[in-house]
Amino acid sequence: FVTHRPAETGDLNQTLRLIQQQKPDVVYAAYCGQAGQDFLQAYAHAGLAGRLPLVGSSFLAEEFISADLGQAAFGVKTCQSWASNLAVPANQDFQEAYQKYYGKAADIFAALGFDTAGLLVEALQLVQGRVNPAQNLIRALEQASFEGPRGPVVMSANAHTTRSRVYLREARRIDGTPGNAVLGVLTGPDAPLKYGVKTGWLNSYLCAA
Repeated sequence: FVTHRPAETGDLNQTLRLIQQQKPDVVYAAYCGQAGQDFLQAYAHAGLAGRLPLVGSSFLAEEFISADLGQAAFGVKTCQSWASNLAVPANQDFQEAYQKYYGKAADIFAALGFDTAGLLVEALQLVQGRVNPAQNLIRALEQASFEGPRGPVVMSANAHTTRSRVYLREARRIDGTPGNAVLGVLTGPDAPLKYGVKTGWLNSYLCAA
């Protein structure tokens, strides 16, 4: 079912009625941003939250979104390469430093940026700063590895993209604040996801040309 099309009025009731009629084992919601908030609020209002399992794309219930949703996001399971309460040694130090420097909590984009810088530092050390020609840096990145707030990050020599852990999370209240609790580590794909709507892989990051 596709919602939030330009011609629609924003009413999700028909979609939710169809979900209730079909009684699926699980609902997958490929939403983010305002559309995701609309769906989660409507899902909870329809009495489906906590009754019919809901999983979604990584940004369906991210911390900076779920804080505005309250209990409407609770119970939603997503996969992401980072979580604020992730028990990784570098994660706590990273968040404390980020909060002190910027005066706000870190998010997944900050963690990705931190890992990007970490990989570049590792690669620059391998070539002792000699990045001309640029192929030197690319070859160094093929060997680079980094332990950051998301856990170990390694660059694939063949695909020139990073490989890192993927965590299954559940939105819930953590120490009085909405967040995503890590339930476990998932095994990622052996090869990079193919760019396209079906895979959800539409933004390339942490890659070398």
